[in-house]
Amino acid sequence: MSLIYFIPKVQCAPPLVQLAAMGLSYAFDAQPGGRETRKGPEDQVGCWIGHDSLLVRVGSDDLQSRRIPGTEAWVGRFQKDPPPKPVDLARKEQLDGHLVRLADGNDWLCPIARGWTEEDGEQRWYHALPQRLELDDDGKWSQGAVVAKFAPLWALATRWEEALVGAVGEDDETPVAFEFQDGIEAAIECLAVNYRIGPAECALLGLLTAECCRGVLHALIDWPTRLEWVQKKIQADAAGTSSSVGDAA
Repeated sequence: MSLIYFIPKVQCAPPLVQLAAMGLSYAFDAQPGGRETRKGPEDQVGCWIGHDSLLVRVGSDDLQSRRIPGTEAWVGRFQKDPPPKPVDLARKEQLDGHLVRLADGNDWLCPIARGWTEEDGEQRWYHALPQRLELDDDGKWSQGAVVAKFAPLWALATRWEEALVGAVGEDDETPVAFEFQDGIEAAIECLAVNYRIGPAECALLGLLTAECCRGVLHALIDWPTRLEWVQKKIQADAAGTSSSVGDAA
């Protein structure tokens, strides 16, 4: 099952460009259907929009909804239905990443921005996000900056990397850190790359805990791959030490 949205003071589903102006572009990959109602949340007149199969049930007593912060819109779901699963809210195109289990018990695909690989026995990082191709004066092509669409995600990965390794800020004295609110918003920003969700949807579905947010941000910088490499290296070093001791004996 998916989610439906209430827009006050309209009679039909607004076009996508208008939904974007309302701050709802993240919630729709295609034009939704609509159903007018005179008894929306807080008894408002307006229109529920979403999948037509759900809209026929508008007016049901088990429709749970909450306002989307910063907008006049509301998001809702039918409580008698199973909560939406990741597949129900997945975008048509998703970035590759790590599966992270959120508080709803489902595994969500969290994108990798800064990936890690092994070269000559050492770990090296790489851009996991799409990059522009740039042409120099000699006619040679090279990888450029991350495409504009994903530039905020790259900046977020850089901030989390710095915070995690205890880097310092520009004044070389103030540690780079994520406040509680910032960490939640950052995790939701990551999830929104692959799923049609925002803060209100995460709250309505009970997706997040502080630990879940850390897991999402760890996925962003490919932390699981780095930990796996470190663990294998420790085991290999330990095995080598044991062999050396055995040979000496």
